[in-house]
Amino acid sequence: MNKKLILIIISILILSVIVSLIFNRILLMREKAKVFFKAQKVYCGLYHSLALKSDGTLWTCGYNYHGELGTSDNKDRYQFTRVLSDVVDIAAGGYHSVALKADGSVWVAGNNCYGQLGLGYVDDQMSFTKIESLSDVIAIACGTYSSFAIKEDGTLWATGYNEHGQLGSGYDVDIHFFYKVLTDTKAVAAGKYHTLVLKKDGTLWVAGLNDSGQLGYKNVQVQYRFVEVLSNVSSIACGSFHSLVLKKDGTLLATGFNKNGQLGTSDFIDKKAFVKVLTDVIAISAMGDCSFALKKDGTLWVTGYNSYGQLGVAKNSSINIFTQVFDKVKTASTSGFHSLLIKDDGSVWATGYNYYGQLGTKDRRDRIPWTLIFADPSS
Repeated sequence: MNKKLILIIISILILSVIVSLIFNRILLMREKAKVFFKAQKVYCGLYHSLALKSDGTLWTCGYNYHGELGTSDNKDRYQFTRVLSDVVDIAAGGYHSVALKADGSVWVAGNNCYGQLGLGYVDDQMSFTKIESLSDVIAIACGTYSSFAIKEDGTLWATGYNEHGQLGSGYDVDIHFFYKVLTDTKAVAAGKYHTLVLKKDGTLWVAGLNDSGQLGYKNVQVQYRFVEVLSNVSSIACGSFHSLVLKKDGTLLATGFNKNGQLGTSDFIDKKAFVKVLTDVIAISAMGDCSFALKKDGTLWVTGYNSYGQLGVAKNSSINIFTQVFDKVKTASTSGFHSLLIKDDGSVWATGYNYYGQLGTKDRRDRIPWTLIFADPSS
C-alpha cells in the first residue's frame, strides 16, 4: 500500500512538473508573440489595415476588392501579408493605400475612380505601382478619395476627388495626377471633403467643405483655396467631417461635426470654430467619427463613434468626452470602424469591426476591447 502511495505521489509530482513546463512554455511563446511584429507604424483604411515594420517591410490585411492591399489580386486577407519593402511611411484612404520608400519614391494601390492614385488615369491598381512623376518626397497623406505628397523643397502635391475644393487648387474639378498646390509645407491631413495643411512656420491652412465647421474658418460653406486660420500648430488630423489641431504647448483643439461626440466636448453639438478639449497631448489621430489623442505619459485617450467597439471601450455607444483606454502607447490609428495601436514594445493591438479581417486576427470576429495580435503573419 505504501509503495502504491509513493508511486501515486511521484506520478503527481512528475505530472505537476510537466504541466508547469508546458505552462511556462506557453507564457514564453505568448511573451515572444507580443513583440514578433516590432511595428513602427500602423494605419487604418476604411476596412483595411497597413502595418510598417521596423525593418521597412509593409504588411496589409482586410478588405481588398479594389486591390488596396497591394497583393496583386482582390481577395480579402484575414492576417497581415507582406507586400513591399524599403518603406519609411504609410497612409490609407477609404479604399486606397500609399507608401513612401526610402529613396523618396511614392507607391500606390487600390481604388482610383477619382484619380486618387495620381497615375493620370482612373483604373484601380491591384499591386503597388510607382508614381513616376514624383520624386524626393518626404511625407504622404490620404483623404477618403484623395492623396497628398510633400517634397523635400516643401511643395505640396495633391490628386483625386475635388468637388468641394479640398485639393486647394482653386477649382472643383477632380485631378488625376499629382498637382502642385502649396509651398513651405510641413504636414498635411485630409478628411472626406476637407484638407488641413501645416506650414513650416507653424501656421494652419485649410481648404474644402465647411458645412459642419470642419475648417474652423468663418461662415463659408466651401473654400477652394488654402487660407490661414491658426498659428503655433505642431500637428493636425482629420476625421470625415471634423478636424483636430495640436498646438505647440500640447493643447488639443477640435472643430466640426460632433453628432457622435468625436470632438470630445461633452456634448453632441457641432462646433464652427476650434475649441480646446485636452492638454498634455503629443500626438493625434482621427478618421470617420473617431478621435485619438496620445498624452505625454503614454496614455491613449479616445472619443466618438463606438458602435463596433472601435474605441476599445466595452460600451457599444458613442462617447462624447476623451476617455483613457490604454497606456505605454507609441502610436495609434483608427478608421472610424476599427482601430490599431502599437505599444512601446512594438506589439500590435486591435479592436472593433473585423468583418473583412482588417484586424489581422486570422478570422472575421469583431474584437472588444483591445486584443493583442498573436498570429505571426509569416506563418
